[in-house]
Amino acid sequence: MSSSGQKRAPQEQQSEVRQLELLLDLAAAISHAKGPHEIYRAAVRGLVHSLSADRAAIRIFDTDGVLRFKESVSLSEDYRAAVEDRSPWQRGTVDVQPIVVSDVSQTTSLSVDRQVLAKEGIRAMAFIPLMANGGLIGTFVLYYNARHEFQPEEIRVFQAIATHIARAWARQHVEKALRDSEERLLFAQRAAHAGVWDCDPHTNVILISAEYAKLHGLASDQPSLTHEEWLASVGETEASTATNW
Repeated sequence: MSSSGQKRAPQEQQSEVRQLELLLDLAAAISHAKGPHEIYRAAVRGLVHSLSADRAAIRIFDTDGVLRFKESVSLSEDYRAAVEDRSPWQRGTVDVQPIVVSDVSQTTSLSVDRQVLAKEGIRAMAFIPLMANGGLIGTFVLYYNARHEFQPEEIRVFQAIATHIARAWARQHVEKALRDSEERLLFAQRAAHAGVWDCDPHTNVILISAEYAKLHGLASDQPSLTHEEWLASVGETEASTATNW
């Protein structure tokens, strides 16, 4: 091994350790996050700290189709406003690959005006797609103040991080959809003055909704009843039906 190779080896090892730490920290942040912004914040801060980028941002398509900044590090408000809704890809695009630009002054393919980049002091960029539900949901972007030659190993780490972020986004949206569905069901029950109960056949414990408890004069914080308690709370017709369990 050459002397220069010997000098690079410890640096490469340190870089790999930082990358692994970032992935582990991001996984931990995702598991404990109460909302998507906690995930975005952990991701962009980790990206700058662990990948030697000077700045980072996560941008997500909103329901109106506009690509907006959700979290960023060291980007000015003027820059964010200037590039709002600009993206190398369309929302929902299926076949998307990362785009890296080692020197923005040497390319004409960017959708962003080079004068805007120069004013912000950005020299190199990497656009990493965020994919979920079968299509593009957004992107995270890394920014460098100097020319940067992107290595294949770096891009693989970028893509691994993008997978974490996109999966977290999908999980949060599924959980929100479930909460919204439950709220609509509760609203419908209240409007119709209808209660809901469910019996566990193994334990004979009856789970009841808050509206059911209200209709039967039970405590609103009583989520379940024994079989006997339930029989005592209902009329003869309903009790007769219950004997067929």
